[in-house]
Amino acid sequence: MIQRGIHLLKYKGRLIDLRVMVQKNVKGKWEPTGEIGRIGHHAKFVTNVCKGGTSKPVELLLETKVDDRKAFKQKLRRLGLQTAYQLNRTFKSLNEIGMDVGVDRNLKLWIIEVNTRPAIYGFKSLRDKSIYKKISRYQKRYAKR
Repeated sequence: MIQRGIHLLKYKGRLIDLRVMVQKNVKGKWEPTGEIGRIGHHAKFVTNVCKGGTSKPVELLLETKVDDRKAFKQKLRRLGLQTAYQLNRTFKSLNEIGMDVGVDRNLKLWIIEVNTRPAIYGFKSLRDKSIYKKISRYQKRYAKR
């Protein structure tokens, strides 16, 4: 496979990307449940927490890059919802996605990867613990099916 190179935004000289979680709620409707920024390890180009990356709030990573962070997060959530709807047309039993999104120097969003069984431990580091609790609660509900 060949993948196009993307000049990702950086935070303190390290590459960043974003993870948006989109899950079906108790009514079976798709809902964006959380976003988190990920900073790559200084010696690597991947941002995965399991590979040495670090999780940080999206607002922190974009504070000097994006003027309207609220609108930017809405755009990210919309992309996550659109992706979930589209994938669910083919994969009927899909309940959640963890979508990794790159942001280039022009603030264009690029889907890097969509995980149908996403790791969520990066969300534990957020100050707002309700985000992790909600994501985890939804995941536990799917496991019972």
